[in-house]
Amino acid sequence: MFRFVYVPSAFPIVLTAVRLSVGTAVAVLYFTEVTATYLGLGYYIFLMSGTLFDYAATYAGAIAMGLLGLCLYFLIDWLEKRLCRGNLQREVGARHSLRISGRFKSLLWTRYQSNWYPTRMPRPYD
Repeated sequence: MFRFVYVPSAFPIVLTAVRLSVGTAVAVLYFTEVTATYLGLGYYIFLMSGTLFDYAATYAGAIAMGLLGLCLYFLIDWLEKRLCRGNLQREVGARHSLRISGRFKSLLWTRYQSNWYPTRMPRPYD
């Protein structure tokens, strides 16, 4: 039951969490390479900007670090789509959240127009 029920149902959630944490991982990679090593893209960016003042190389390193994060993000997104084909939660969940936000917006708007505010407080449009 664990292999056929729990793992397949948790797999999309785990991959989504990994996909969303890629940005933090790339930022931590930069700070680690700046402080702990003399190799890597983070140290290259630090060396070019802080010591040699070569701004073109600094921007090239920053763009390369951004492309690294972007490629990792899309790789994990592709893996999620490929390995979780039976899971329609992403598409259905996105449409459902839009529908809920539309209902919530109309609910707020009707409360805004009615006498929902206490009489002692002035309305925002007065």
